[in-house]
Amino acid sequence: MTNGIKPAQQKRSLEKQKKIIIALETLLKEKDFSQISVAAIADKAGVAVGTVYRRFANKDAFLPILLERMKEKAKEQPVELSEVSTLEDAITQLVSIALMQLKEDRNLFRAIYLNVRLNPHLIADDWEEMEKQALSQVENLLRPFITEDKRVRLAPFIAYVAGTVFIEKILFNETAPYWVQKLDENDMATHIKTMLVALLHS
Repeated sequence: MTNGIKPAQQKRSLEKQKKIIIALETLLKEKDFSQISVAAIADKAGVAVGTVYRRFANKDAFLPILLERMKEKAKEQPVELSEVSTLEDAITQLVSIALMQLKEDRNLFRAIYLNVRLNPHLIADDWEEMEKQALSQVENLLRPFITEDKRVRLAPFIAYVAGTVFIEKILFNETAPYWVQKLDENDMATHIKTMLVALLHS
């Protein structure tokens, strides 16, 4: 057993496990992970509660699975960074992709983001690997336009801003400060692009 996930080997068992995961994903579109019970997951999947527990030791065992689902979706619909000719175009592309990814997988990101902060030990290694990949992507995007010294200094900050600036607006807008709720996400993207380009030109 790994992270509370009990291995499913027979085809029928694998199908039930997949059904349970899909049920959880569906529920996440309506509620936060903390508000979803194992009984609700079982009901949505059309299986007994015991069937869920035979495959998952507890609810936290779903978190690594949700992270894997997010990775799978990224592979199924890969975001390709196209070649750009200016620094401004590179930053525009980076910010646009960050916003799009959060919006498209809001339910998964929200569940994973909250729980990786509260229980980092559950998926820390996988989460760290994703962060490293994001930083590498930013470094590659900036490489043709700025010096190596500036890239080493600023790429982590650029990755941080692009990866976090929209989180409160997209994932938690209903509980965000009123001025965040009033912000238009496209205006936010424009302002962030302007700020980052100015920083990189400084």
